[in-house]
Amino acid sequence: MGAWRNADGRMEVFVRGTDNAVWHVWQRRAAAGPWSQWGYRGGRIQGGPTVGGDSRGRLRVFARGVGNDVQTVGQTAEGGGWSTWRSLGGATTDDVALGMNADGRLEVFARADDGSLRHAWELQPASDNWSEWASLGGEIAGSPAVCSGFDGRLTVYGRGRNQTIEYIEQTAPNNGWSRWTRLPGEIRGRPVAVLNADLRLEVFYYTTFGALGHTWQTGVNGSWETKGDLGGELHSHPAVARNVDGRLEVFHIGEDSTLYTQWQGVVNGNWSGWQPGELIDLDRTICVARNADGRLEVFGISQSPDLENTWQEGPAQGPWGHGHLGGGLLHPNTGARVAELGTTIGWHHRAEGTTP
Repeated sequence: MGAWRNADGRMEVFVRGTDNAVWHVWQRRAAAGPWSQWGYRGGRIQGGPTVGGDSRGRLRVFARGVGNDVQTVGQTAEGGGWSTWRSLGGATTDDVALGMNADGRLEVFARADDGSLRHAWELQPASDNWSEWASLGGEIAGSPAVCSGFDGRLTVYGRGRNQTIEYIEQTAPNNGWSRWTRLPGEIRGRPVAVLNADLRLEVFYYTTFGALGHTWQTGVNGSWETKGDLGGELHSHPAVARNVDGRLEVFHIGEDSTLYTQWQGVVNGNWSGWQPGELIDLDRTICVARNADGRLEVFGISQSPDLENTWQEGPAQGPWGHGHLGGGLLHPNTGARVAELGTTIGWHHRAEGTTP
């Protein structure tokens, strides 16, 4: 994900600039503006950065380097101070996905050039001491996605070579992996997963017909036997979050470059149908995060380009406000501009069921 909360509750958003460096902007107060000026975080990356928090609440950014290795940089203290960039090695063709194990250790997942899934993990929580890369096999296209289940076990999803949804999961919290399994549905692009209020996992995806599809567990840790079609005409991968009242809400960019959203009418229940949001003229990716006061906030890059944001005026309810965070000119000397928002393929915090 491109947005994450600091330990003190302030939201921070990360993008790749046209100079292939990471830039970021942050709230000056928790759950409130004004926002900072853009800051330069450096690095030389491809694609969008993936950001999460470690077990101490320090932000950590992962990205595919220009040499196709996995690069990372992180806060040295909760809420501020940054390390220098370092390489974790590996070789990836797409954006990476990030998860947190039940014991607090971060784990990063990446697609190798042969299509297999590779992973590396912290040896101790918040240590920045990492394992060597290991293979989980499989054959996926594009970036993987990861989500925590009700018991803290990680599950990783990907698009199979025949447009199928494939997944692999830990057999116990923190360790051991199952075989690859296929889910119902035909997919174009990468999936995104979230935990329902009743602790059932649900996966959303861009179908081969251009609509939003979803499939869900029939019970906690249960089978995947059902798929559904939520319609729409998608021009981006979906982003999903869980409101503080437990209802899921999903977002995408439509063919007209407008942000669209729909939500569960009741917890674990039926869906509202698509409604246009406040943001227009959007391009590429979006991400959604939850403020410290529980309000959802969505970020996207306009065609100008600028970073745009829209937020719930109250927790789990509209109307929505909207604003502009700039980025059309990140640096007056180099002319760098915002190019790509951090992706929506990161992990969803098990305790909240959504992006912190």
